[in-house]
Amino acid sequence: MSTRASPTQGTVGEPRSRVVDYFSNHTFKIVAVLLAVGAGLLLWHLNRLSADQITKTAIKNAEIYSEVLTTFRTLYTSEVVLAAKAHGMEISHNYKNMDGVIPLPATLSMLLGNRIGDSGSGLKSRLYGKYPFPWRETTGGLTDDFSREAWQAFSKDSTQPYFRFEDVDGRASLRYATADVMRPSCINCHNTHPQSPKRDWKVGDVRGILEVITPIAVHVALANDMLNEAFIIISVTLLASLGVIGLTLRTLRRHALRDRAIAVITEQTNRQLTDEIRTRKLAENELQKISRTDGLTGLSNRRHFDQTLENEWFRAIRNRLSLTLVIVDIDHFKIYNDDFGHLAGDDCLKSVAHALKAPLSRPADMIARFGGEEFVAILPETTIDGGKKMADAMRVQVESLAIPHANSRPRDIVTISVGVASTIPEKSLSPEALLMAADRALYDAKNSGRNSVSIRHDVVVKLVTR
Repeated sequence: MSTRASPTQGTVGEPRSRVVDYFSNHTFKIVAVLLAVGAGLLLWHLNRLSADQITKTAIKNAEIYSEVLTTFRTLYTSEVVLAAKAHGMEISHNYKNMDGVIPLPATLSMLLGNRIGDSGSGLKSRLYGKYPFPWRETTGGLTDDFSREAWQAFSKDSTQPYFRFEDVDGRASLRYATADVMRPSCINCHNTHPQSPKRDWKVGDVRGILEVITPIAVHVALANDMLNEAFIIISVTLLASLGVIGLTLRTLRRHALRDRAIAVITEQTNRQLTDEIRTRKLAENELQKISRTDGLTGLSNRRHFDQTLENEWFRAIRNRLSLTLVIVDIDHFKIYNDDFGHLAGDDCLKSVAHALKAPLSRPADMIARFGGEEFVAILPETTIDGGKKMADAMRVQVESLAIPHANSRPRDIVTISVGVASTIPEKSLSPEALLMAADRALYDAKNSGRNSVSIRHDVVVKLVTR
């Protein structure tokens, strides 16, 4: 039995199939895009790491440089300036034009910073504030936005550095500023110096800003070189990977096409084999049916009857059940053939066979054409009384056909004689014994005038007339 797929069944899998086919046909492109995106993300991440590392390195270097200058200034003040003052020496910013004078700590600190910058490192340092001494008004004040913003920041919190990345003299640089607070050793000088612009300093006040300018162009160039090398390595690796993946996918696709072709051929072959097996099975079933069926009446034939009787006989022995046989013979059928011809006789046999089968309602019951105009029914698990009722029903069914038969007695229609035998089979008996008993009962029915039923229970015969 074939089934036809509904329109819904035909369309449910189509979108999914199209998606699968798309990915299958564009695998290389998809992989290439994914690898390219991955390489781009890797380069972007490396660039971020590089920029972050440059920032951290520049800040760390500026922090160390600031600490060195501050430490030097503090050390110079405590170890040199104080000792010089104790020996009556003068400390001045104009030390070069005066004999026996040493520079101020701030002056020497700035001089050191400039010397370091002149060495080629590019580092610079400045010391400035809101209240510079008169001789430093042009260079030591808040001269740009960065210095003013740094002063505002330190006015709020002098403990944290203030820095920003910007171009200085055309080079990318870090401007790193720390607060220069008033120390106890310096407060007296600042508050008593005749040229001091502010004379109310307190310990801890922000008196100035120490700024360190650190160029980062060299670090950026090195990072860019590393990124370029990474880009080349990643690009070469990506191209090589795509080449290997392309060759692999090509090989896999070729194998997939071959496997698909084999699968199609296998499926077609299996379908053909299945169809052939189904056809052969149907043919075998038909042959088996033909081998068990009487060609004229459509009832079981004698061979099928013999097999069924033997099976039911042994089943009845195992289960201690009754088994009943009903033998039917059409009365005066030879005369009917002579009067109406063989074609009419065949039609009569068909009609009688159909009538005899009608009362049989159980699947286990069966009726067969025994030979010529004789029929026999097997009734498993049926007593003699049940067999007698079935035989009466068969006789009435045939009689109701009212097939004309002028030479039939006692009626002018086709009638039947029926013999019934029943027993509980035993190993000492054989199916043929029951069949012979039913045949003797049929002989009794014929001798009683036909159109009658005769029953035999084992060896006892009882005649039942019309």
